[in-house]
Amino acid sequence: MNSRLQRLRSILRNKGSDSLLITHPANISYLTGFHTQDSFLLLSGESAVLITDSRYSAEYRDCNKNSSIDICERKQNIFQTIKNIKKKFGIKKLAFEQEHLSFSFYRKLSSVFSRGLTPAKGLIEGMRAVKDPE
Repeated sequence: MNSRLQRLRSILRNKGSDSLLITHPANISYLTGFHTQDSFLLLSGESAVLITDSRYSAEYRDCNKNSSIDICERKQNIFQTIKNIKKKFGIKKLAFEQEHLSFSFYRKLSSVFSRGLTPAKGLIEGMRAVKDPE
């Protein structure tokens, strides 16, 4: 999974973003190997954070003991959690999966990233279209 994250980081750098919020369950599963319906993955140049609730955090830790992905158990609303991660990792510009985000979610997310929010189309789907050894 780490090579997939590294490839995606490289694609992001080429697109001029320093991070990506992944919201589509199939894309999260592809990048983490973990199947969940109620999680988000925030990927930056330095880190990958799976944002989930207590139902999935223990299960993820048990299944992925050697993972380079951090777990952030969501104890408040998702936008406050993203804001905290943004501050912790110094994220300035966030790309998001435009095909998998509602307009309502986008508007709320834009309050966290007032000028640094960029739509991204098909980044992970493009990766998934090419079979890799993983």
